[in-house]
Amino acid sequence: MFIWLPKVESLGIPSPRTVMMEVDRWALTNCFDPDEATDEDLLKRIAETAEAFGYPLFLRTDLASGKHSWERSCHVPSPDLLIRNLAGVIEANEIANIADGLDYAGLAFRELLELDSTFTAFHGMPVARERRYFAEGGMLQCRHAYWFEGAIERSWRPKPPDWKERLAILNDESTDPPELAEWAARVTALLPGAWSVDFACLRDRRHWMLIDMALAEQSWHPEHAGKEA
Repeated sequence: MFIWLPKVESLGIPSPRTVMMEVDRWALTNCFDPDEATDEDLLKRIAETAEAFGYPLFLRTDLASGKHSWERSCHVPSPDLLIRNLAGVIEANEIANIADGLDYAGLAFRELLELDSTFTAFHGMPVARERRYFAEGGMLQCRHAYWFEGAIERSWRPKPPDWKERLAILNDESTDPPELAEWAARVTALLPGAWSVDFACLRDRRHWMLIDMALAEQSWHPEHAGKEA
């Protein structure tokens, strides 16, 4: 996010209000290791930043959010759950790459968006009208609905019996605004390499926001059958 978010903001592309904080990965990880000393000043700084930003909020590192653990990670509704859910975010980053974890450089405190969602999956995560565009050097390569049946099916949490029908409606791209392709092209024109660019539709079903980006080679694509989004 330290790379792509400034580009998004400079172009005026709609995105969630965000405050970034640089952190030392190992100092933060040690805060949740009973065998290591806890950096109380670091946790205090995180709590103060969250308080100034305002609750509820969406919490992640600059690389990942652990969204599949929603209720115990990125979704922070109140101060009393901040440290518990911060631990969930850090755990998700550390297990994302079994060998080394993700080498994150900071935390992002983000606006919790009200999305066009009709059901939840995993640990309370809203399944919404989301899209993923792939582009390189300002040239659009392809676009896809973000959520797919295989990922939702693996969620053991209760889902409405008609979830597949609901997902099909959310994944209907026929009314998607052309601005999404334009935004993906504009921001990737300012960045080296190929990127995935993720968008989400707000509850009003009229406004969209750019919510995430990642290197294309590290991003889920429909050809990656069997892998979670």
